Amino acid sequence: MRPLAALLLGVFLCTACAREDRGCVAAATPEAAAAGWKILEAGGNAADAAVAAAFALAVTEPAGSGLGGQSVAILMKPEHAPVVLDGSSFAPFGMPKLLDRDLVLNGRQAATVPSSVKTLHALWRDYGSGRVRWAECLAPAIAAAERGYRPHAFGSSAIASSREDLVRDSLAAAIFLNTAIVRQPLLAATLREIAEDPTSFYSGRIAREIARDMHVHGGWMTLDDLKRVSEPRVCQPLHLRYRDADIYTLPPPYGGWVVLEALNVLQHGGKRSEVHMDTLVRALFRAHRERQLHPMLGKPVSDMQKRLSARAAVNPAAVEEQGGETTHLSVTDSDGMMVGISQSVNYYFGCKVLHPTLGFFYNDYMREFQHADSTHPFALRPGALPYSSMSATIVAREGRPELVLGSPGSARIISAVVQVVHGIYDQRKGVGAAVAAPRFHVKPDSTVYFEDEVEAQEFNGRTFLPFRTVAPPADVIIAGRNPWFGGVHAVMNGENGSEGAADPRRDGAVEPAACWDR
Repeated sequence: MRPLAALLLGVFLCTACAREDRGCVAAATPEAAAAGWKILEAGGNAADAAVAAAFALAVTEPAGSGLGGQSVAILMKPEHAPVVLDGSSFAPFGMPKLLDRDLVLNGRQAATVPSSVKTLHALWRDYGSGRVRWAECLAPAIAAAERGYRPHAFGSSAIASSREDLVRDSLAAAIFLNTAIVRQPLLAATLREIAEDPTSFYSGRIAREIARDMHVHGGWMTLDDLKRVSEPRVCQPLHLRYRDADIYTLPPPYGGWVVLEALNVLQHGGKRSEVHMDTLVRALFRAHRERQLHPMLGKPVSDMQKRLSARAAVNPAAVEEQGGETTHLSVTDSDGMMVGISQSVNYYFGCKVLHPTLGFFYNDYMREFQHADSTHPFALRPGALPYSSMSATIVAREGRPELVLGSPGSARIISAVVQVVHGIYDQRKGVGAAVAAPRFHVKPDSTVYFEDEVEAQEFNGRTFLPFRTVAPPADVIIAGRNPWFGGVHAVMNGENGSEGAADPRRDGAVEPAACWDR
Protein backbone atom coordinates (compact mmCIF):
# COMPACT_ATOMS: atom_id res chain seq x y z
CA MET A 1 0.00 0.00 0.00
CA ARG A 2 1.32 3.44 -0.90
CA PRO A 3 2.11 5.74 2.06
CA LEU A 4 -0.61 8.26 1.13
CA ALA A 5 -3.19 5.52 0.73
CA ALA A 6 -2.20 4.06 4.08
CA LEU A 7 -2.50 7.47 5.72
CA LEU A 8 -5.92 8.05 4.22
CA LEU A 9 -7.03 4.58 5.34
CA GLY A 10 -5.83 5.36 8.88
CA VAL A 11 -7.77 8.62 8.87
CA PHE A 12 -10.87 6.79 7.63
CA LEU A 13 -10.58 4.11 10.27
CA CYS A 14 -10.18 6.58 13.12
CA THR A 15 -13.05 8.69 11.78
CA ALA A 16 -15.24 5.60 11.54
CA CYS A 17 -14.28 4.69 15.07
CA ALA A 18 -15.34 8.15 16.23
CA ARG A 19 -18.70 7.92 14.42
CA GLU A 20 -19.55 4.49 15.78
CA ASP A 21 -17.57 4.64 18.96
CA ARG A 22 -18.22 1.55 21.04
CA GLY A 23 -15.31 2.23 23.32
CA CYS A 24 -11.68 1.25 23.57
CA VAL A 25 -9.43 -1.12 25.53
CA ALA A 26 -5.72 -0.67 26.23
CA ALA A 27 -3.99 -3.55 28.00
CA ALA A 28 -0.56 -5.08 28.48
CA THR A 29 -0.99 -7.96 26.02
CA PRO A 30 -2.84 -8.18 22.69
CA GLU A 31 -4.82 -11.13 24.04
CA ALA A 32 -6.09 -9.07 26.99
CA ALA A 33 -7.04 -6.10 24.81
CA ALA A 34 -8.91 -8.46 22.47
CA ALA A 35 -10.71 -10.06 25.43
CA GLY A 36 -11.96 -6.69 26.64
CA TRP A 37 -13.03 -5.62 23.17
CA LYS A 38 -14.94 -8.88 22.65
CA ILE A 39 -17.03 -8.07 25.72
CA LEU A 40 -17.69 -4.51 24.52
CA GLU A 41 -18.83 -5.91 21.16
CA ALA A 42 -21.14 -8.31 23.01
CA GLY A 43 -22.90 -5.36 24.66
CA GLY A 44 -20.95 -5.19 27.88
CA ASN A 45 -19.85 -1.93 29.46
CA ALA A 46 -16.40 -0.76 30.56
CA ALA A 47 -16.58 -2.68 33.85
CA ASP A 48 -17.46 -5.95 32.09
CA ALA A 49 -14.68 -5.45 29.55
CA ALA A 50 -12.13 -4.54 32.22
CA VAL A 51 -12.88 -7.76 34.11
CA ALA A 52 -12.39 -9.82 30.95
CA ALA A 53 -9.11 -8.07 30.17
CA ALA A 54 -7.90 -8.51 33.76
CA PHE A 55 -8.46 -12.27 33.75
CA ALA A 56 -6.83 -12.54 30.32
CA LEU A 57 -3.78 -10.76 31.73
CA ALA A 58 -3.65 -13.33 34.54
CA VAL A 59 -3.06 -15.89 31.79
CA THR A 60 -0.94 -13.99 29.24
CA GLU A 61 1.13 -11.76 31.53
CA PRO A 62 1.66 -13.97 34.59
CA ALA A 63 4.87 -12.15 35.47
CA GLY A 64 2.77 -9.08 36.32
CA SER A 65 -0.50 -10.34 37.76
CA GLY A 66 -2.68 -13.35 38.40
CA LEU A 67 -5.18 -15.10 40.61
CA GLY A 68 -2.66 -15.16 43.44
CA GLY A 69 -2.27 -11.38 43.57
CA GLN A 70 -4.19 -8.19 44.31
CA SER A 71 -6.25 -5.79 42.18
CA VAL A 72 -7.53 -2.27 42.62
CA ALA A 73 -9.94 -0.45 40.29
CA ILE A 74 -10.90 3.17 39.71
CA LEU A 75 -14.01 4.00 37.69
CA MET A 76 -16.20 6.90 36.72
CA LYS A 77 -19.42 7.34 34.79
CA PRO A 78 -20.29 10.69 33.19
CA GLU A 79 -22.03 12.99 35.68
CA HIS A 80 -21.29 10.57 38.53
CA ALA A 81 -18.71 10.71 41.28
CA PRO A 82 -15.69 8.48 40.70
CA VAL A 83 -15.09 5.52 43.01
CA VAL A 84 -12.22 3.24 43.94
CA LEU A 85 -12.60 -0.49 44.60
CA ASP A 86 -9.73 -1.14 46.98
CA GLY A 87 -8.84 -4.81 46.78
CA SER A 88 -5.59 -4.75 48.70
CA SER A 89 -4.26 -8.09 49.87
CA PHE A 90 -3.17 -8.49 53.49
CA ALA A 91 -0.61 -10.37 55.58
CA PRO A 92 -1.94 -13.75 56.75
CA PHE A 93 -3.36 -13.89 60.24
CA GLY A 94 -1.81 -17.34 60.34
CA MET A 95 1.70 -15.89 60.32
CA PRO A 96 3.84 -16.00 63.49
CA LYS A 97 3.20 -13.06 65.79
CA LEU A 98 6.90 -12.48 66.30
CA LEU A 99 9.42 -12.69 63.47
CA ASP A 100 13.16 -12.26 63.30
CA ARG A 101 13.72 -8.82 61.79
CA ASP A 102 16.42 -10.29 59.56
CA LEU A 103 14.15 -13.05 58.27
CA VAL A 104 14.25 -13.47 54.50
CA LEU A 105 10.80 -14.35 53.22
CA ASN A 106 10.89 -16.82 50.34
CA GLY A 107 8.48 -19.23 48.74
CA ARG A 108 4.96 -19.47 50.12
CA GLN A 109 5.83 -17.49 53.25
CA ALA A 110 6.23 -14.42 51.02
CA ALA A 111 2.56 -14.47 49.96
CA THR A 112 -0.14 -12.18 51.24
CA VAL A 113 -3.77 -13.34 51.01
CA PRO A 114 -4.87 -12.82 47.37
CA SER A 115 -7.79 -10.53 46.63
CA SER A 116 -8.04 -10.27 42.84
CA VAL A 117 -10.86 -12.75 42.23
CA LYS A 118 -13.16 -11.11 44.80
CA THR A 119 -12.33 -7.59 43.57
CA LEU A 120 -13.00 -8.43 39.93
CA HIS A 121 -16.25 -10.22 40.78
CA ALA A 122 -17.46 -7.19 42.75
CA LEU A 123 -16.59 -4.90 39.83
CA TRP A 124 -18.63 -7.04 37.44
CA ARG A 125 -21.53 -7.55 39.89
CA ASP A 126 -21.94 -3.97 41.10
CA TYR A 127 -20.85 -1.90 38.10
CA GLY A 128 -21.31 -4.19 35.11
CA SER A 129 -23.98 -3.74 32.48
CA GLY A 130 -26.07 -6.77 33.46
CA ARG A 131 -25.97 -7.84 29.82
CA VAL A 132 -22.88 -10.05 30.07
CA ARG A 133 -22.65 -13.11 32.29
CA TRP A 134 -19.75 -13.61 34.69
CA ALA A 135 -18.70 -16.75 32.81
CA GLU A 136 -18.56 -14.80 29.54
CA CYS A 137 -16.01 -12.44 31.07
CA LEU A 138 -13.74 -15.37 31.94
CA ALA A 139 -14.19 -17.24 28.67
CA PRO A 140 -11.34 -15.51 26.77
CA ALA A 141 -8.91 -16.18 29.61
CA ILE A 142 -9.93 -19.84 29.78
CA ALA A 143 -9.44 -20.20 26.02
CA ALA A 144 -6.00 -18.56 26.18
CA ALA A 145 -4.93 -20.84 29.01
CA GLU A 146 -6.10 -23.96 27.17
CA ARG A 147 -4.78 -23.29 23.69
CA GLY A 148 -1.73 -21.36 24.86
CA TYR A 149 -0.13 -18.10 23.84
CA ARG A 150 3.22 -17.03 22.45
CA PRO A 151 5.09 -14.71 24.82
CA HIS A 152 5.92 -11.39 23.22
CA ALA A 153 9.14 -9.39 23.59
CA PHE A 154 8.65 -8.16 27.13
CA GLY A 155 7.00 -11.35 28.35
CA SER A 156 9.91 -13.36 26.98
CA SER A 157 12.41 -11.08 28.73
CA ALA A 158 10.54 -11.49 32.04
CA ILE A 159 10.73 -15.28 31.69
CA ALA A 160 14.41 -15.11 30.81
CA SER A 161 15.28 -12.85 33.74
CA SER A 162 13.41 -15.18 36.13
CA ARG A 163 14.80 -18.40 34.71
CA GLU A 164 17.03 -19.29 37.69
CA ASP A 165 14.03 -19.03 40.01
CA LEU A 166 11.46 -20.69 37.75
CA VAL A 167 13.68 -23.71 37.16
CA ARG A 168 13.45 -24.53 40.89
CA ASP A 169 9.72 -25.16 40.53
CA SER A 170 9.29 -28.19 38.27
CA LEU A 171 5.76 -27.25 37.18
CA ALA A 172 6.72 -23.64 36.39
CA ALA A 173 9.78 -24.84 34.49
CA ALA A 174 7.70 -27.26 32.42
CA ILE A 175 5.16 -24.58 31.51
CA PHE A 176 7.31 -21.51 30.91
CA LEU A 177 10.82 -22.64 30.03
CA ASN A 178 12.09 -24.04 26.72
CA THR A 179 8.77 -23.71 24.95
CA ALA A 180 7.46 -21.45 22.21
CA ILE A 181 3.84 -21.70 23.33
CA VAL A 182 2.78 -21.37 26.97
CA ARG A 183 -0.12 -23.69 27.76
CA GLN A 184 -1.68 -23.74 31.24
CA PRO A 185 -4.31 -26.49 31.51
CA LEU A 186 -4.36 -26.44 35.32
CA LEU A 187 -5.00 -22.70 35.32
CA ALA A 188 -7.73 -23.17 32.69
CA ALA A 189 -9.49 -25.66 34.97
CA THR A 190 -9.21 -23.27 37.93
CA LEU A 191 -10.64 -20.41 35.88
CA ARG A 192 -13.49 -22.62 34.73
CA GLU A 193 -14.33 -23.42 38.34
CA ILE A 194 -14.22 -19.70 39.24
CA ALA A 195 -16.50 -18.98 36.27
CA GLU A 196 -19.03 -21.38 37.75
CA ASP A 197 -18.58 -20.33 41.38
CA PRO A 198 -16.26 -17.43 42.35
CA THR A 199 -16.78 -18.17 46.06
CA SER A 200 -14.82 -21.40 45.60
CA PHE A 201 -11.61 -19.37 45.71
CA TYR A 202 -12.28 -18.19 49.25
CA SER A 203 -14.43 -20.80 50.96
CA GLY A 204 -14.81 -23.76 48.61
CA ARG A 205 -12.64 -26.39 46.97
CA ILE A 206 -10.05 -23.95 45.61
CA ALA A 207 -9.63 -22.36 49.03
CA ARG A 208 -9.10 -25.77 50.61
CA GLU A 209 -6.50 -26.61 47.97
CA ILE A 210 -4.63 -23.37 48.70
CA ALA A 211 -4.72 -23.98 52.45
CA ARG A 212 -3.55 -27.57 52.02
CA ASP A 213 -0.65 -26.51 49.79
CA MET A 214 0.39 -23.83 52.27
CA HIS A 215 0.33 -26.29 55.17
CA VAL A 216 2.36 -28.92 53.33
CA HIS A 217 5.05 -26.46 52.20
CA GLY A 218 5.40 -24.30 55.32
CA GLY A 219 3.33 -21.33 54.17
CA TRP A 220 1.38 -19.18 56.59
CA MET A 221 -1.89 -18.64 54.73
CA THR A 222 -4.83 -20.64 56.14
CA LEU A 223 -8.39 -21.37 55.14
CA ASP A 224 -9.51 -18.87 57.77
CA ASP A 225 -7.34 -16.22 56.10
CA LEU A 226 -9.04 -16.84 52.77
CA LYS A 227 -12.48 -16.69 54.40
CA ARG A 228 -11.49 -13.33 55.92
CA VAL A 229 -11.10 -11.71 52.48
CA SER A 230 -13.91 -9.17 52.40
CA GLU A 231 -15.57 -7.39 49.54
CA PRO A 232 -13.30 -4.65 48.19
CA ARG A 233 -13.54 -1.39 50.08
CA VAL A 234 -15.52 1.14 48.02
CA CYS A 235 -14.09 4.58 48.70
CA GLN A 236 -13.61 8.01 47.22
CA PRO A 237 -10.43 8.61 45.27
CA LEU A 238 -8.05 11.41 46.16
CA HIS A 239 -8.72 14.58 44.18
CA LEU A 240 -6.69 17.48 42.85
CA ARG A 241 -7.84 20.36 40.66
CA TYR A 242 -5.06 20.58 38.06
CA ARG A 243 -5.20 23.46 35.57
CA ASP A 244 -8.77 23.17 34.26
CA ALA A 245 -9.23 19.47 34.99
CA ASP A 246 -10.06 17.24 37.94
CA ILE A 247 -7.62 14.45 38.71
CA TYR A 248 -8.73 11.43 40.72
CA THR A 249 -6.40 8.71 41.91
CA LEU A 250 -5.83 5.94 44.47
CA PRO A 251 -5.62 6.65 48.21
CA PRO A 252 -3.08 5.00 50.55
CA PRO A 253 -1.74 2.35 50.80
CA TYR A 254 -1.29 3.09 47.09
CA GLY A 255 0.90 5.72 45.46
CA GLY A 256 -1.74 8.02 43.97
CA TRP A 257 -1.21 10.76 46.55
CA VAL A 258 2.42 11.05 45.45
CA VAL A 259 1.23 11.66 41.88
CA LEU A 260 -0.93 14.52 43.17
CA GLU A 261 1.98 15.94 45.19
CA ALA A 262 4.11 16.16 42.05
CA LEU A 263 1.35 17.66 39.90
CA ASN A 264 0.55 20.18 42.61
CA VAL A 265 4.18 21.35 42.59
CA LEU A 266 4.03 21.61 38.80
CA GLN A 267 1.01 23.86 38.71
CA HIS A 268 2.45 26.08 41.40
CA GLY A 269 5.65 26.29 39.38
CA GLY A 270 4.12 28.46 36.71
CA LYS A 271 1.92 28.45 33.64
CA ARG A 272 1.93 25.54 31.23
CA SER A 273 4.46 27.23 28.98
CA GLU A 274 6.78 27.84 31.93
CA VAL A 275 7.05 24.20 33.03
CA HIS A 276 10.43 22.94 31.85
CA MET A 277 12.50 19.84 32.54
CA ASP A 278 14.08 21.28 35.69
CA THR A 279 10.65 22.06 37.13
CA LEU A 280 9.42 18.55 36.41
CA VAL A 281 12.52 16.97 37.97
CA ARG A 282 12.09 19.09 41.09
CA ALA A 283 8.40 18.21 41.33
CA LEU A 284 9.04 14.47 41.13
CA PHE A 285 11.95 14.70 43.55
CA ARG A 286 9.86 16.51 46.15
CA ALA A 287 6.98 14.08 45.77
CA HIS A 288 9.12 10.95 46.03
CA ARG A 289 11.06 12.48 48.93
CA GLU A 290 7.82 13.34 50.72
CA ARG A 291 6.69 9.76 50.33
CA GLN A 292 9.90 8.55 51.92
CA LEU A 293 9.50 10.91 54.86
CA HIS A 294 5.76 10.45 55.37
CA PRO A 295 4.79 7.09 53.82
CA MET A 296 1.11 7.27 54.80
CA LEU A 297 0.45 10.92 54.04
CA GLY A 298 -2.39 11.34 51.62
CA LYS A 299 -3.22 14.98 51.02
CA PRO A 300 -1.44 17.20 48.49
CA VAL A 301 -0.64 20.66 49.80
CA SER A 302 1.14 23.60 48.25
CA ASP A 303 3.56 24.32 51.11
CA MET A 304 5.70 21.25 50.48
CA GLN A 305 9.01 22.92 51.25
CA LYS A 306 7.89 23.60 54.81
CA ARG A 307 7.06 19.95 55.31
CA LEU A 308 10.26 18.74 53.69
CA SER A 309 12.31 20.93 56.00
CA ALA A 310 10.69 19.49 59.12
CA ARG A 311 13.65 17.29 59.97
CA ALA A 312 12.01 15.94 63.11
CA ALA A 313 9.43 14.23 60.93
CA VAL A 314 11.98 12.17 59.02
CA ASN A 315 11.35 8.47 59.46
CA PRO A 316 14.71 6.66 59.44
CA ALA A 317 13.00 3.36 58.71
CA ALA A 318 11.27 4.52 55.54
CA VAL A 319 10.29 1.77 53.14
CA GLU A 320 12.85 1.52 50.36
CA GLU A 321 11.90 1.28 46.70
CA GLN A 322 11.80 -2.33 45.60
CA GLY A 323 11.87 -3.93 42.18
CA GLY A 324 8.21 -4.87 42.06
CA GLU A 325 6.16 -5.11 38.92
CA THR A 326 2.48 -4.94 38.12
CA THR A 327 0.18 -4.41 35.16
CA HIS A 328 -2.48 -1.88 34.24
CA LEU A 329 -5.41 -1.81 31.83
CA SER A 330 -7.71 1.03 30.79
CA VAL A 331 -11.19 0.84 29.25
CA THR A 332 -13.93 3.18 28.09
CA ASP A 333 -17.30 2.32 26.58
CA SER A 334 -19.84 3.95 24.28
CA ASP A 335 -21.47 5.78 27.20
CA GLY A 336 -18.19 7.36 28.29
CA MET A 337 -17.73 5.24 31.42
CA MET A 338 -14.05 4.72 32.24
CA VAL A 339 -12.41 1.94 34.25
CA GLY A 340 -8.77 1.46 35.15
CA ILE A 341 -7.47 -1.67 36.90
CA SER A 342 -3.99 -2.06 38.34
CA GLN A 343 -3.16 -5.56 39.53
CA SER A 344 -0.01 -7.31 40.64
CA VAL A 345 1.80 -10.28 42.13
CA ASN A 346 4.59 -7.84 43.12
CA TYR A 347 7.94 -9.09 41.74
CA TYR A 348 8.08 -10.95 38.42
CA PHE A 349 6.03 -14.14 38.89
CA GLY A 350 5.50 -13.26 42.56
CA CYS A 351 7.27 -15.74 44.83
CA LYS A 352 8.11 -17.88 41.75
CA VAL A 353 6.00 -20.78 43.05
CA LEU A 354 3.05 -22.24 41.15
CA HIS A 355 0.25 -23.94 43.01
CA PRO A 356 0.79 -27.59 42.03
CA THR A 357 -2.85 -28.33 41.13
CA LEU A 358 -4.41 -24.88 40.54
CA GLY A 359 -1.72 -23.51 38.24
CA PHE A 360 -1.32 -19.90 39.42
CA PHE A 361 1.62 -18.09 41.02
CA TYR A 362 1.41 -16.82 44.58
CA ASN A 363 2.34 -13.16 45.08
CA ASP A 364 5.29 -12.07 47.24
CA TYR A 365 3.86 -8.90 48.78
CA MET A 366 5.15 -9.86 52.23
CA ARG A 367 8.44 -8.37 51.02
CA GLU A 368 6.85 -4.92 50.84
CA PHE A 369 6.56 -4.48 54.61
CA GLN A 370 8.96 -2.85 57.02
CA HIS A 371 10.61 -5.47 59.23
CA ALA A 372 12.92 -3.39 61.38
CA ASP A 373 10.43 -0.96 62.97
CA SER A 374 7.23 -2.33 64.52
CA THR A 375 5.78 1.21 64.78
CA HIS A 376 6.14 1.93 61.07
CA PRO A 377 2.87 2.39 59.09
CA PHE A 378 3.89 -0.55 56.91
CA ALA A 379 5.29 -2.78 59.66
CA LEU A 380 4.84 -6.50 59.04
CA ARG A 381 2.08 -7.85 61.24
CA PRO A 382 -1.00 -10.07 60.80
CA GLY A 383 -3.66 -8.42 58.65
CA ALA A 384 -1.46 -5.50 57.56
CA LEU A 385 -1.81 -4.00 54.07
CA PRO A 386 1.33 -3.96 51.92
CA TYR A 387 3.09 -0.88 50.57
CA SER A 388 2.19 -0.22 46.93
CA SER A 389 3.01 2.30 44.22
CA MET A 390 -0.11 1.59 42.14
CA SER A 391 -1.47 4.89 40.82
CA ALA A 392 -4.44 4.20 38.54
CA THR A 393 -5.78 7.65 37.65
CA ILE A 394 -8.79 9.25 35.97
CA VAL A 395 -8.84 12.83 34.67
CA ALA A 396 -12.23 14.48 34.19
CA ARG A 397 -13.55 17.80 32.93
CA GLU A 398 -16.98 19.22 33.65
CA GLY A 399 -18.11 15.98 35.24
CA ARG A 400 -17.11 13.72 32.37
CA PRO A 401 -14.18 11.30 32.54
CA GLU A 402 -11.66 12.19 29.85
CA LEU A 403 -8.54 10.10 30.51
CA VAL A 404 -7.78 6.89 32.39
CA LEU A 405 -4.24 5.59 32.80
CA GLY A 406 -1.82 3.67 35.00
CA SER A 407 1.46 1.79 34.77
CA PRO A 408 3.63 -0.97 36.22
CA GLY A 409 7.09 -0.32 37.60
CA SER A 410 7.22 0.13 41.39
CA ALA A 411 7.94 3.80 42.28
CA ARG A 412 8.47 4.46 38.56
CA ILE A 413 4.69 4.13 38.22
CA ILE A 414 4.36 7.52 39.88
CA SER A 415 6.95 9.16 37.65
CA ALA A 416 5.36 7.69 34.51
CA VAL A 417 1.79 8.77 35.35
CA VAL A 418 2.90 12.31 36.20
CA GLN A 419 4.85 12.67 32.96
CA VAL A 420 2.02 11.39 30.76
CA VAL A 421 -0.51 13.71 32.42
CA HIS A 422 1.97 16.57 32.05
CA GLY A 423 2.49 15.68 28.38
CA ILE A 424 -1.24 15.75 27.63
CA TYR A 425 -2.43 18.67 29.73
CA ASP A 426 0.65 20.93 29.72
CA GLN A 427 2.46 20.08 26.49
CA ARG A 428 -0.76 19.45 24.52
CA LYS A 429 0.41 16.08 23.18
CA GLY A 430 -1.93 13.39 22.01
CA VAL A 431 -2.30 10.43 24.34
CA GLY A 432 -0.15 8.20 22.12
CA ALA A 433 2.66 10.76 21.87
CA ALA A 434 2.57 11.41 25.61
CA VAL A 435 2.82 7.69 26.41
CA ALA A 436 5.66 7.10 23.93
CA ALA A 437 7.74 10.17 24.93
CA PRO A 438 11.10 9.53 26.67
CA ARG A 439 10.84 9.44 30.46
CA PHE A 440 12.96 9.88 33.52
CA HIS A 441 12.67 8.81 37.15
CA VAL A 442 13.85 10.66 40.25
CA LYS A 443 14.69 8.91 43.51
CA PRO A 444 14.53 10.55 46.94
CA ASP A 445 18.34 10.54 47.11
CA SER A 446 18.49 13.03 44.16
CA THR A 447 19.43 10.38 41.60
CA VAL A 448 17.86 10.94 38.17
CA TYR A 449 17.58 8.17 35.59
CA PHE A 450 17.03 9.39 32.03
CA GLU A 451 15.73 7.13 29.30
CA ASP A 452 17.10 9.47 26.63
CA GLU A 453 20.85 10.17 26.72
CA VAL A 454 20.45 13.51 24.91
CA GLU A 455 17.99 14.72 27.55
CA ALA A 456 20.41 13.60 30.26
CA GLN A 457 23.25 15.60 28.68
CA GLU A 458 21.05 18.66 28.26
CA PHE A 459 19.93 18.43 31.88
CA ASN A 460 23.50 18.08 33.11
CA GLY A 461 24.57 21.04 31.02
CA ARG A 462 22.08 23.57 32.29
CA THR A 463 20.91 22.60 35.77
CA PHE A 464 22.28 24.00 39.00
CA LEU A 465 20.26 21.59 41.06
CA PRO A 466 21.94 19.05 43.34
CA PHE A 467 21.03 16.04 41.20
CA ARG A 468 23.20 13.35 39.69
CA THR A 469 22.23 11.48 36.55
CA VAL A 470 22.73 7.74 36.35
CA ALA A 471 22.18 5.34 33.46
CA PRO A 472 19.09 3.20 34.09
CA PRO A 473 19.08 -0.61 34.02
CA ALA A 474 18.71 -1.75 30.42
CA ASP A 475 18.17 -5.51 30.44
CA VAL A 476 15.99 -5.25 27.35
CA ILE A 477 15.13 -2.45 24.92
CA ILE A 478 11.87 -2.61 22.98
CA ALA A 479 11.12 -0.26 20.08
CA GLY A 480 13.96 2.00 21.24
CA ARG A 481 12.41 2.35 24.69
CA ASN A 482 13.31 0.90 28.10
CA PRO A 483 10.62 -1.14 29.91
CA TRP A 484 12.24 -0.18 33.24
CA PHE A 485 10.39 3.14 32.90
CA GLY A 486 6.99 1.49 33.05
CA GLY A 487 4.25 0.42 30.70
CA VAL A 488 1.45 3.00 30.59
CA HIS A 489 -1.84 1.90 29.09
CA ALA A 490 -4.24 4.77 28.63
CA VAL A 491 -7.56 5.61 27.01
CA MET A 492 -8.81 9.11 26.27
CA ASN A 493 -12.27 10.34 25.30
CA GLY A 494 -12.16 13.32 22.97
CA GLU A 495 -14.31 15.22 20.51
CA ASN A 496 -13.57 12.63 17.82
CA GLY A 497 -14.28 9.61 19.97
CA SER A 498 -12.09 7.39 22.11
CA GLU A 499 -8.37 6.90 21.58
CA GLY A 500 -6.12 4.36 23.24
CA ALA A 501 -2.39 4.15 23.75
CA ALA A 502 -0.29 1.07 24.54
CA ASP A 503 3.19 1.76 25.80
CA PRO A 504 5.80 0.78 23.17
CA ARG A 505 8.06 -0.31 26.06
CA ARG A 506 5.89 -3.36 26.70
CA ASP A 507 3.76 -5.91 24.82
CA GLY A 508 0.50 -4.02 25.06
CA ALA A 509 -2.17 -3.35 22.46
CA VAL A 510 -5.29 -1.31 21.87
CA GLU A 511 -8.61 -2.62 20.57
CA PRO A 512 -10.10 -1.74 18.23
CA ALA A 513 -6.87 -0.92 16.40
CA ALA A 514 -8.64 1.93 14.62
CA CYS A 515 -8.81 3.80 17.93
CA TRP A 516 -5.06 3.56 18.52
CA ASP A 517 -3.51 7.02 18.81
CA ARG A 518 -0.03 6.56 17.43
